[in-house]
Amino acid sequence: MKEICSLRFKEAKEAIAGTDKVYYKHGVWNEYYLRKTEDVIKSIDKSGYGADVSLGDNGMYYVSIPSDGDMW
Repeated sequence: MKEICSLRFKEAKEAIAGTDKVYYKHGVWNEYYLRKTEDVIKSIDKSGYGADVSLGDNGMYYVSIPSDGDMW
């Protein structure tokens, strides 16, 4: 996977804009699942930390938002 950004708001949303679905997870211990991009953008906006975005070898974006517990 190629890292696009780490813990960013604007850059994360810009990276996935124009896509229909992305892989998403909330919390480092959870698994990725496919989710509508528009819903993921709303989750990024609500996040207190921003999001990590990576581009997978399969051409899909992977968005990870840390939970509060991850940041301890």
